Amino acid sequence: MYVVADRSNRMGADTRGHEACRLALETDADADAIVIEDNFGGDMARQIVTQAWKELADKGETRGRLMPAIIEVHAKQGKRLRAEPIAQLYAQGLVHHIGEHPRLEGQLVTWIPGMDSPDRMDAAVHALTELADPAAVSTGSGAYDDQRLAGRR
Repeated sequence: MYVVADRSNRMGADTRGHEACRLALETDADADAIVIEDNFGGDMARQIVTQAWKELADKGETRGRLMPAIIEVHAKQGKRLRAEPIAQLYAQGLVHHIGEHPRLEGQLVTWIPGMDSPDRMDAAVHALTELADPAAVSTGSGAYDDQRLAGRR
């Protein structure tokens, strides 16, 4: 798996929707999905991304490409439980960063439970979980039978 960009930032909903869509359009491999967290305003988040794509299409910026699927994730577990299997994939060399992402990488290597919510790390964990192949996790203390690593890709 490859992390090619980190556009995490504090921004308004409209800007966030356009930024997600533009990033999907900029990826060399044509992004096929946008992952959104539905815990707080999931329907609104879906609508914002859908509207942003429509606006970009109306301006010709999508170049006729289809809108990526929207995958809604719901954070049921604590950040540590969500991040553990992804940390394992990093340790196995199955996740690679293309380019430099200093703010994301800083959160990945310094966050400990109890600290403020790591927004960039959280976004990366949700996206990588959706891409992950549970069979790829072969080390660690045991299998993740609780479906923490049940990616759909």
